[in-house]
Amino acid sequence: KLGIDRLILGSTALTNPALVKRLLAEFGGDRIVIGIDGQNGYVAINGWLDQSQMKMSRLMKLMFASGAKNFIVTDVARDGTMQGPNLELYRALHVKLPIANLIASGGIRNLLDIQTLQELGLSDIIIGKALAVGTITLVDLAEVR
Repeated sequence: KLGIDRLILGSTALTNPALVKRLLAEFGGDRIVIGIDGQNGYVAINGWLDQSQMKMSRLMKLMFASGAKNFIVTDVARDGTMQGPNLELYRALHVKLPIANLIASGGIRNLLDIQTLQELGLSDIIIGKALAVGTITLVDLAEVR
């Protein structure tokens, strides 16, 4: 009723999966997005302060089975570093669950990173610092296909 189209849930997917399942059932997988942040393949929660024992791929599969379709995945070791995305992580997750919409976040530094992620099968990419520092521009993004 407030005009919110989508809700992104992060740590809650791990700490309160019953709530996330209920929200997915009520609002659907197009409106509830699961944010999975992690390092070394394991989910980080509480603003990246706590490392869990849950594999990122396992949480993604559990949430997908509950109706989630869209996953923002961030390698916290790469976020804001301009070192390039964790291609191995995205490749592995995409192979394990190819029908999920994987949204890459963290480390994207230039158009080559975007093209490489697209070649892996990811079409949705979050670009932050690269826009702020100008290594990617809005004009550049308008050219991306």
